[in-house]
Amino acid sequence: MNKILLVVSISLILSSCKHKDDPTPLIETPTFKLNGILDAVPVEIMAGVNNYYMYTDVSRENADSLNIYSGTFRQNNCASCKRVMQFSFRGGKSTANGNYSDTTEFFNQGIYSYYNSSTTALRYLVSFKSLPGSSAIQSYKWGFGDGATSVLTNPEHYYLSKQSYSVSLATTTVDGCQTNISNILNTNEATSACNSLITLFKNGNNVVFSCTAYGSSPYTFSWDFGDGSTSAQQSPFHTFTTSGIHNICYTMIDNVGCQYATCMNVRTGDTLCDNNFYRSIPSEIPNTKGFSTITIKWTDDNGNIFTSENINQPTSSYYKIVSADNYKANGFGQPVKKLHIQFTCLLYNSTLNKTILAENMDGIIGIAY
Repeated sequence: MNKILLVVSISLILSSCKHKDDPTPLIETPTFKLNGILDAVPVEIMAGVNNYYMYTDVSRENADSLNIYSGTFRQNNCASCKRVMQFSFRGGKSTANGNYSDTTEFFNQGIYSYYNSSTTALRYLVSFKSLPGSSAIQSYKWGFGDGATSVLTNPEHYYLSKQSYSVSLATTTVDGCQTNISNILNTNEATSACNSLITLFKNGNNVVFSCTAYGSSPYTFSWDFGDGSTSAQQSPFHTFTTSGIHNICYTMIDNVGCQYATCMNVRTGDTLCDNNFYRSIPSEIPNTKGFSTITIKWTDDNGNIFTSENINQPTSSYYKIVSADNYKANGFGQPVKKLHIQFTCLLYNSTLNKTILAENMDGIIGIAY
């Protein structure tokens, strides 16, 4: 089959329910693009020429009282555009109980769910607690492994998918001493039948590991302190012969064979310039309105609209933000993010009762917020 080529020019506008005339085209080096396999045909969409634009749009969905943030490849001033690709995110205002998601959540690196009104989306809440040394901390900088950061002493963070993240904490003391430590967090723990909550207490090179196990008792425990020493105790005490960062691995198996395993970095020695942290077991938080979920729509050559909404996507489907950068404001002064995205998903047209596959798609899109 022939390769589909859509060559498009860049323009960023903010649309609303009231019609606005399209702006004057902005001609520049192509920035926004998309390529992959669509309905078994190679497709490449590029910003450039032929009266095509990258539109950005913030609209309001009255039924749920939330915002829809969209980026759309389409032609300028067409009554019923064809060969259109649209990306829409559901967003709202953040609240203390986590029922709403802040608009910045869909700019974090990571994997996002597709919107489906018949199912309840989930987020995964984790609480973090810093464990500073004896010298007062002047500043904290957390990296949650999905692009989000925090400068709080003991922050909470919502993750959008079940996967592993590398969480880091960098601190600077009032004396100017800087340290950084990182540990792996797996949000799959939220639905595991067994878990463990581990905290630690240090004095120089002496460390007490305090472990609370969840599952079916009795348990078996295995600790590897990374220096040749091991322990089968639930909450062991260990003295390290050298100062510095040690990688400690822990495994617990409960009475029915459920296994929980994790590794952590522990810094020993200088308690003045020290930092560590522990975190809670991830908790599933219902997201009833589907905040921070994605909808993809494709309008084909015949004007038929195929959408990812309300389809039970297979496990092979995914939507991933690889990177996010600030971009110039659109024609109405709204801020815009430039997202590098990758996705595979099913798109469905109910009138035709037909499903097509968007496969191995990779692109750069603009989203106003």
